[in-house]
Amino acid sequence: MPAAKPFDANAEASKLYDLSKSSDPKAFQHELDLLRQNPSHYNETVKAMEAKEAARENTYNHTETAKLHELKIVRSSPNGPVTGIYSQDVSKENDVEKTPLPKVVLYDSSTDSTHQASHKGTEDPAAAARRAEQDRQEAARKESARINTEATTLLTDLQNHDAKDFAAEYNKLSPADKAAVGKRIGQLHMMDHDQALHFAYNDDGSIKSVDRAGKLDYITPSAFLNDTFDKRNSAMLKDYCASLSPEDRAAFFSALQAEGQRHNETVEIDEKGNAVVKVNGKKQWDSKPESGFGKILHQSEGIVIRH
Repeated sequence: MPAAKPFDANAEASKLYDLSKSSDPKAFQHELDLLRQNPSHYNETVKAMEAKEAARENTYNHTETAKLHELKIVRSSPNGPVTGIYSQDVSKENDVEKTPLPKVVLYDSSTDSTHQASHKGTEDPAAAARRAEQDRQEAARKESARINTEATTLLTDLQNHDAKDFAAEYNKLSPADKAAVGKRIGQLHMMDHDQALHFAYNDDGSIKSVDRAGKLDYITPSAFLNDTFDKRNSAMLKDYCASLSPEDRAAFFSALQAEGQRHNETVEIDEKGNAVVKVNGKKQWDSKPESGFGKILHQSEGIVIRH
């Protein structure tokens, strides 16, 4: 039986370098996973990769070479475990500066449950606690940034009188995101001093309705039916429905029907797409435009919504 071929860390490092040139990291990741099954071979190869990278960088900096493909190894500390590997191409500008192109992430330990599990038992408890706290803070920072971006975008839509985009985006959010984004919009709105814009909120912080100078920009089906039941703001509700496109109007009336089924309310839609809200069989509201004497009476009521 022939002797086992000695492991060649330099050859393995060169192979990984070549695999890193692909925009699809799967082949690199597969080779790395196989290598990590033998910790000794893995550590030798990583050191060889780092040495080769340093040599390539030195050559690049001292020659007229215009381009370089970099394979970067990121460690938690100078001698700590590898936390990430990425590749990118760089090119020289005026033979002095180099401009990196978009990088490809080849390995990220934060998404590697096997890597985390293998180090959990040997990691110092204090270091593990610090790392866990750092991970928690980073996750919280990213989540806060995401909510802030969403809230800023939505508030900008309203300030630009783009209620349709606001409704489409806000309605897509999960209940938890609606609450978090709603609270952040409230904070941002307090700072922008836009007196014409008014918000009403549910108990969890999510937005119930938005009006601008007495004209509804947004309202949830639940809030709509509550106003109908309490016989409030009938003219504003009609104006809101009339402002919707035929498609949005049909979708909103369908949502009203679904919401009404949870309560003691019935929403009927006729063949022309008009909606009638009934409570115990008695009409409370309909979407058909008012005319004649009824319209004059409503105008005299001077209804103004304020939440």
